[in-house]
Amino acid sequence: MSQSFKFHKAERLKNHHLLSALFTSGKSFSAYPLRVVYVPIEEAGTFPAQFSLSVPKKKFRLAVDRNRLRRKIRETYRLQKHLLYEDLTNKNQRIAFMVMYVAKEEMPYKDIEKAMKRIIKGLKRATV
Repeated sequence: MSQSFKFHKAERLKNHHLLSALFTSGKSFSAYPLRVVYVPIEEAGTFPAQFSLSVPKKKFRLAVDRNRLRRKIRETYRLQKHLLYEDLTNKNQRIAFMVMYVAKEEMPYKDIEKAMKRIIKGLKRATV
């Protein structure tokens, strides 16, 4: 099986019911500068995980800064998601999760990448 590093539109978490379920019954953990909230889902879908992200306007007033952080986070996820996908398909599970940026200042790409690796390891452990 060849790995695809694309981030497809169907991988984005946009369902309002799932988003509200994340914040009512979801579990969370942190890997500074990121925080993740996740919930398992039962519905069948094309991809084993649906991903969404948030950068607070309160901490980053300029859209340019928020967009730059979103691009960094999305890129780290895109390059690491195959590790999570392998684990989820082996367990025959699906998950929906949202990553939130919690630091007050913009962190370097390396720090965001390390945090994303810890998040993916945590999600793999959480879906036992």
